Amino acid sequence: MNKRYIFGIILFILIFSLIGYFYYYHSKPYLTNFKLKDIENTGSSAKSASDCSSMLNTDLQTNCYKDLALEKRDISICNLIINNISKEYCYSNVAEVKQDISLCALIYSQYIKNGCYSKIGIAKADLNICDLATEKVGEGTYDPATFNCVQKVASILKDISLCKKYPENSEKWNNCYMGTASGKKDVSICDSMSEVKDYQPYYQDNCYLLVAISKQDASICNKISSKFLGGINVKEVCNTIK
Repeated sequence: MNKRYIFGIILFILIFSLIGYFYYYHSKPYLTNFKLKDIENTGSSAKSASDCSSMLNTDLQTNCYKDLALEKRDISICNLIINNISKEYCYSNVAEVKQDISLCALIYSQYIKNGCYSKIGIAKADLNICDLATEKVGEGTYDPATFNCVQKVASILKDISLCKKYPENSEKWNNCYMGTASGKKDVSICDSMSEVKDYQPYYQDNCYLLVAISKQDASICNKISSKFLGGINVKEVCNTIK
């Protein structure tokens, strides 16, 4: 066989191999800052912050700090996280497990702070903690976490008199009524929502749906005038109730 032909084949194979090598390693930069022990040290396997700091992959390092802070209930570990948003979620996680609202106050992002207060408010069944969360974030955008907190706590306490602390027909008042009605499985509470001035049928319909679900009584759905509630198809939901 012609020597030039053989040399050409060998040269082609070498060039192809080199191209493949450089493409594989240089088109995947994460391979160069990832180590096997990064996997071994993630989550609860990390014994100290130094285990996390030795990681070269930033995302794994962040998750390692968050898991370790949660495990040790130590917010100082959160301060080692570079990304501010991830750091504040770490604060919120530690605050929730410790049920310490003072840690929520350290959070700058109103959205994350509201979530922090709401989780602790629900865990402690305390409407006063729910009220620490602002109703709006940004320019007039309502934060559902705040109202979810009021509704869930009200469903736990089952005391309609507690709703009097809120102005009639306000977002919190409506959510308090819905939660209480759902918790007590009392449709009459939903009926009474129409007795206030300028009541909003949307919230009353939501109240009926929640009670129908909690009582597993599809007949209550007949009181609902809306076809859709927050994107939920009322008829489909009611058809799932026995």
